[in-house]
Amino acid sequence: MKYVFNEKEIKMAEMDMAKSSEDYGAAKELVKITHYNGALNRAYYSIFHLMCARLVLDGLGFSKHSAVIGKFRELYLNKDFEGDLKKRLSDIITDSETLRNSSDYERGFYADEAMVKKTLEDVKFFNDTILAYINNLISENESRSIKSWAK
Repeated sequence: MKYVFNEKEIKMAEMDMAKSSEDYGAAKELVKITHYNGALNRAYYSIFHLMCARLVLDGLGFSKHSAVIGKFRELYLNKDFEGDLKKRLSDIITDSETLRNSSDYERGFYADEAMVKKTLEDVKFFNDTILAYINNLISENESRSIKSWAK
């Protein structure tokens, strides 16, 4: 599938990718000081911002988390990924959202170190995969722009 992104969309995606990186770093720091619930929150937001980054490349943005997740799955996860990889990425979204909601809103829920470390491993996998995917799309977009200009 061919994508054509404009400069504004790419800049906004880059800002979302920077937020994702910041959130993941914050999650790792929170683990060090045993703030596990906060780490789950930041881990979720790390993947959330990457989903937003992909959506904004197509000029899409949503105010509800459920809309971001649903549209990301519909437009990209279900079309650009297959098999076990698609399932794993989808499971990571579901699991991190569930844990974030539990840690933020469920009275009596307290995350433990093992849970958070597993979540961070999953989030790192998601982030590495989706960052490579987004960067590849941007790179292809820039290559097409240069090629079309050179003609």
